[in-house]
Amino acid sequence: EVVRSAPDGYTLMLSNSTPLSIGPWTVPKLPYDPVKQFTHVAMLGIAPVAILANPKTGPASLKDLPKAAGGANGYSFGSGGPGSIGHIVGEMVKHEMKPMRKSGQLKGLAVTSRSRSPLAPDVPTVVELGYPQLVAENYFGVSGPAGLPKDVADKLATALATVAADPQVIKRFEELGITPLKLSSGQFADYVAKQISDWAPAIKAADMKP
Repeated sequence: EVVRSAPDGYTLMLSNSTPLSIGPWTVPKLPYDPVKQFTHVAMLGIAPVAILANPKTGPASLKDLPKAAGGANGYSFGSGGPGSIGHIVGEMVKHEMKPMRKSGQLKGLAVTSRSRSPLAPDVPTVVELGYPQLVAENYFGVSGPAGLPKDVADKLATALATVAADPQVIKRFEELGITPLKLSSGQFADYVAKQISDWAPAIKAADMKP
């Protein structure tokens, strides 16, 4: 709908990595171009993936995971699945994973970010553990249709920056495990394009065909 809308600033969407940067590699005949058919107004924040395990039967650390998964019984894993929505995952983490981790039902092995998550500050990052190639962060921003006039995009970006600086919004972001990260329209567009190319090797290696 955003792609088909007039570029007047009245039709926008909350954008994230799934439809914009992962979709080109996982969705057959994607009906839009994530770079050319949108004006990416402003980036608001990023959130990592948490790697969790059963403390009784799972691996003790991220380093132990490959060996354990390669054993006779192997391992199954749960994820948001193809086409998952970052917001829903955030709510799942907040309402399900966090209480289970606190009660000892789940153990946090790592978060796939460069810095620790405010949602789980005691869980190390993949960078700290020596696996920088596993950095994978879901991003959140606001996008509109292509051709959005610069003055309109700038006005929207300024308004979004004001909202994102509100203490209540920052608190809510922290509750969802989102780290605020402000990027301008041009920077956000470049980031989306880079993420598309960055995701390609991992998706192709996993043989995730559209």
